[in-house]
Amino acid sequence: MEPLEVFADAFEEVGDKFVQDIGNMFNFAGAGGLTSGQFTVDPGNVMAAAKIISSQAEALDVLHWDCRDRLSIDPPGGDEISKRMVDAWNDLLVSNEDSYSNRVDQYVVSLRSLVTQIEGAARSYGYTDEQIAAALGKTTSA
Repeated sequence: MEPLEVFADAFEEVGDKFVQDIGNMFNFAGAGGLTSGQFTVDPGNVMAAAKIISSQAEALDVLHWDCRDRLSIDPPGGDEISKRMVDAWNDLLVSNEDSYSNRVDQYVVSLRSLVTQIEGAARSYGYTDEQIAAALGKTTSA
């Protein structure tokens, strides 16, 4: 299997699990029910939402970094066309500012930002930093 196929398959699996977990938590009817890209947290689900999103951000980040080096390819030949084509391919997948790899990085950052926002909502619902950290599997320093 080619590196891009491995990454695409793994990314799809992580994404499917994320949609399923969010759908289950908010009682959406499968992936087809989650269409707006929005959900509402409340005191009863805020900690679960933070945990699911945090877990998926971490899983995607680990998966991405495991696959990133395999996304770049070497020229199949020593000719100029092969070199240019591979350079363009590698730029599109890994090197350019708007490469697929960098877009995944940006998505992970946005998920982590969402977790930070949800942590703020949890605080406003009266949860302590220790409760939030425990729900996310983090340790707190005394």
